[in-house]
Amino acid sequence: MRALLFLFALTVAGFGQGIMIPKWGEYEIEGARFPILNFHTGDHNVSYAPPSGWTLRPGSRISLQAPNRTQMTAEIDRTPLPEPEPLSGLVARMKEKPESFVAKEAEEITVTSVVENPLLISGHPTVEVTFKYQVFGQNFKKSILFFDRGKARFTVVLECNEKDFAELHEAFRKSLYSYQELE
Repeated sequence: MRALLFLFALTVAGFGQGIMIPKWGEYEIEGARFPILNFHTGDHNVSYAPPSGWTLRPGSRISLQAPNRTQMTAEIDRTPLPEPEPLSGLVARMKEKPESFVAKEAEEITVTSVVENPLLISGHPTVEVTFKYQVFGQNFKKSILFFDRGKARFTVVLECNEKDFAELHEAFRKSLYSYQELE
């Protein structure tokens, strides 16, 4: 379980240039042990506790799989920023061209919500954009949460069947509170 893992790379338009290679570890509280992922973001060492029971998929970013769910993606990625870009500019682009942020086969794409600071990650502001769309007659939802850290933008993505979204989104969101930058 402590092996070095390479992470699965899902093609997501506009993302995927930062490689973070996690290493399993654990922390202990009052005798109970919990698995965590430790990884380096280029500027900081990070620890993160995925949702209970979720597994790591191989690839070039942190990609997680919930148990008994086949049509889902949950991942954390890092993209270098050549120049600072306000999150508001990114949100405007997403609203103008939502098709750029979902599967190319997607139809009936709508932005269902934009939430500023749904949570702070290591004290950094965030913005989350949620989409709803159809692929081959099936309804999907996709949440993309962004935060900037130094000269990098972090992208936290959850994409799954609409019927599973509320449950998986809650579990994934709660796990993000464990994201810690370490010195």
